[in-house]
Amino acid sequence: MLKLTHQLKQLRQPGDIVIGLINDTHYDSHQSTYSQRSLRDLQLISTMARDQQFDSLVMNGDLVDGNQPLSRTIIDTGDAVSALQQSQVPTFITQGNHDDNSGFARYLNGYRTEQVMTEKLAHNLRNRHHNNWLAAQNNFYGKYRVPDTKVSLIMLNTFDIRDSSTNGYFSRNYDDQPNGIHWTGILQNIRHSRSRIAHQQATWLTNTLDQLAPDEQVIVFTHDSIRSATDKQAVRPFWTYDWFANNQQGDFACVYNSLVQHRRQIIAVMSGHTHVDDWSHQDGLNWIATTSDIADRRKTSRLNSKTLGAWDVLVLRPQQHQLFRLRYGWQDRAGRLRHWQYRLFGDGTDTRHRSLKEILKRPDSRPLTGNARYYRNQNKQADQVWRGFRGYFKY
Repeated sequence: MLKLTHQLKQLRQPGDIVIGLINDTHYDSHQSTYSQRSLRDLQLISTMARDQQFDSLVMNGDLVDGNQPLSRTIIDTGDAVSALQQSQVPTFITQGNHDDNSGFARYLNGYRTEQVMTEKLAHNLRNRHHNNWLAAQNNFYGKYRVPDTKVSLIMLNTFDIRDSSTNGYFSRNYDDQPNGIHWTGILQNIRHSRSRIAHQQATWLTNTLDQLAPDEQVIVFTHDSIRSATDKQAVRPFWTYDWFANNQQGDFACVYNSLVQHRRQIIAVMSGHTHVDDWSHQDGLNWIATTSDIADRRKTSRLNSKTLGAWDVLVLRPQQHQLFRLRYGWQDRAGRLRHWQYRLFGDGTDTRHRSLKEILKRPDSRPLTGNARYYRNQNKQADQVWRGFRGYFKY
């Protein structure tokens, strides 16, 4: 903390905007010493944000692990939010795939959705103390203009699956439904199973970017990277393990294209979710991932990674179009895991696993989308590659 504070004081200039960024804490007071330790990092970043007078603080998804009965996750979420509120600066929490407790419903509770946190409950726990930035009621995307500056923060929800209860289950409609059991039945009703951006959010983002002032700059925060939305090769040059995002055409691609169209005013798109430090410059945009704060879930093989948290201090210098990224704790080096492979039953990513319709010899009722056709014909023997930590970007 002393080293980081010294670096910040040396770097900071009048007119700079400072933002604290932490993601993938996966706080769980019952699971392990690692999942318990992340609460300390939430307290640390909040203390620094308060003492160094940050302009804002962003928790970019997966605040909690969501792998306990709902009553426990409610308590964990409350404790984690209380730690963030110690910062006394504007604080934003984006939606991660673990935050609504649907991982517990998916893996441990027989897909029963009474253990899933509703949007209203999540809003009351995470956002009711600071919600004027939200663009939609009980949803988790919006825009915040840093006072007396030309910089705005845009928070997106890449798990934008709205609640509607039918016969005790969540009933949701999708614009794009590729083949396979992961896209039908109860699995599509669990938010943890799928990344999604709904049409309303995509339209809001397009309109918001179109209405930017000519001299306004924005930095975008999203738990799951949108970088892979239109790229058939999800693995390179910027890796994501969320194949679901790659099958999201339509609104996901609309969001990507809107960002590219306004690239001259976008500082960077910050994400987490993959638990590695990574970056890419594509279509004129900086795509930057921050590794997980929870220490035992990173992809590194270095032993001492399990002793350190990881979070960032972002210093924006709008006049020179510069972004500095200071790190507390662990930094991933560039790395690779060879022959790492997903074998998702029936989702089309591996031709050795047949879809449910093939097994039952049922014809497809609708044609496959482009991405679904691509993955159906691919046997994904993927190398997982990441570029590691980088601390300076121009935009």
